[in-house]
Amino acid sequence: MIESPVSFNSEDLMLEGIYRCPRGKGPFPAAVICHPHSLYGGSMHVPVIEKLAYALVEREIAALAFNFRGVGKSEGRFGAGIEEQKDVLAALKWLDEQVDVDGGRIGLAGYSFGGGVALEVACRTDDIKALALLAPSMVEPGADRYVSAAEKYVLGGAEDDMITPHNLRIVFERISGPKKLEIMDGADHYMAGYADLASEKMSRFFTETLKR
Repeated sequence: MIESPVSFNSEDLMLEGIYRCPRGKGPFPAAVICHPHSLYGGSMHVPVIEKLAYALVEREIAALAFNFRGVGKSEGRFGAGIEEQKDVLAALKWLDEQVDVDGGRIGLAGYSFGGGVALEVACRTDDIKALALLAPSMVEPGADRYVSAAEKYVLGGAEDDMITPHNLRIVFERISGPKKLEIMDGADHYMAGYADLASEKMSRFFTETLKR
């Protein structure tokens, strides 16, 4: 695996990220990974985010995890999930420009707040082939429908008291197109003791959708 710190611009802001790529001959399928809430300790170093990145590379899928604006060394300030959508679009653009990435096989993943932002972005672009959401929050709670051509996998925890299974199903029902919902027995919102399992399930989904 090749692991490199990277930076890219989201409008006039510099964002930091970590790009992990399999060794060998590309181009590889790839995915952008979005972290939990910026104001509550969320960053690209959250265990589930890092474990998902490593699990993807093991399956020969490149991974870009990054810090939203105002997190770590990323410039700017919290944008309430609206401005962060620009950050995700910038990350997708950077990933697509890499010579070892197959631009026709790009996925997007998000956890909690990052899942809500990822879902909003997936509805604004046709460039995403697969979308994996772990306990996603809704950035726009009033949205009646999320329309995206990407294949979608929604994963949550049965013991999650923040994004409850009931609320998760509400989000899931609002998502159109090919989709699958799975709820893990015993898992809470923080995926305590379930980070490995969650990352394995999401990486398997990306393998099935991006490596056909």
